[in-house]
Parts: sequence; C-alpha cells; structure tokens
Amino acid sequence: MTETPAAAATSAMVTRVCEVIDTHSIARPRACVSLHSMSTAPSRANTPALLVLGATAFIYVTAETLPVGLLPEMSADLGVGESAIGLLLTFYAYAVAVITLPLMAAVKSWDRRKVVVITAGALAVSQLVSAVSVGYPMLVGARLICAATHGVFWAVVAPVAASLAAPGKRAKAIALVYAGTSLALVAGNPLTAALGQWTRWPSPSP
Repeated sequence: MTETPAAAATSAMVTRVCEVIDTHSIARPRACVSLHSMSTAPSRANTPALLVLGATAFIYVTAETLPVGLLPEMSADLGVGESAIGLLLTFYAYAVAVITLPLMAAVKSWDRRKVVVITAGALAVSQLVSAVSVGYPMLVGARLICAATHGVFWAVVAPVAASLAAPGKRAKAIALVYAGTSLALVAGNPLTAALGQWTRWPSPSP
C-alpha cells in the first residue's frame, strides 16, 4: 500500500508511541489496538460503500498533494512565493502528526462508521473552502480542516472496510479502498495539475 507523507508521518508516530508504551508496560490505549481488532461484526460485501470509501481515499491523497503540480499557478494567483505554496504540504503533514492521536482519543468510543462519515464531511467542507479561497490564509485554513481528520480517516478506514465484507473477502475489500490511494498518485495528481494549468488552479479541487 502506498503511503503519502502525511500518512507515513502518522503511522510512524503512532508506532513509536505504542513501542514506548509497551516498553514501560503501560496499558495500551485504543489508538494502539490492531486495526483488525477494531473491526465491527462482518456483514455481506457492500461494493457501493467500499467504492465510496475508495473515492474518499482518492480525494484525501489528491487534495494533500495538489500544490505539488501547481506551484507557479498558485503562487501567482495568491500573490505569495512558491516556497510558501510548498509549505502547504509541510503544514499539512505536521498538522496530521500533531492532531491525530488527540482526535483518536476523543472518538475512541464512537462507532467507526460514524467517524468515517464525519471525516468525509470534513473533507468535503475543506475542499469547498479551498475551491473558493481568495487568499493564502484562507487556503491554509482549508487545508488544516482536511489535515485535522486525515489521520483519523486512515486509522479507521481499514476496519470499516473489513466490516463491510464477508469473511475471507476482507483483504480484497481493504485493497479496493486503498486502490484509491494508488489511483490518486498515478492519475489524480497529474490530472489535477493539467486541469489547474489549463484553467484557474482552484478548478481541480476534488
């Protein structure tokens, strides 16, 4: 499975925290519990729901890396240097690393499907704000909304996907969802870059 910088940072941070907890024989918090143990009771395969999860994964990754292919266009339109546009990626990754564990602790008792719906809603709001951004601060705010739920989404999407598939087909269900990540890297980013260069940069906001 391909990881983006923010996803990799989140994974490394959670892993390190859990290693420290184990070393000192501290009770493991729910954020450290295996994703498989977080799964709800299995149900019949639900392909439409899995496709929605895959599409959400696609949009999260595409939105995260959108500035990469549109540095000159975004810089000129927002009136800031290209380095400032590059910092949008840095801010995003740091926000994910800092916010994920506290948010996971806050929603640890929530139904995982509810968490996925809320994160998808936050993603939609962030992209709407991003598309209508009229200045750099507004765009930073939009990306922080997206980053705030990024790590939480990736923490729960695998068990939710597994819960939507029958026993023996859970691996395929999770692979279908994560296909959205790979598709974003090989198709989403190039297409949004091309569209943003042909039109105004907010146009390709997922």
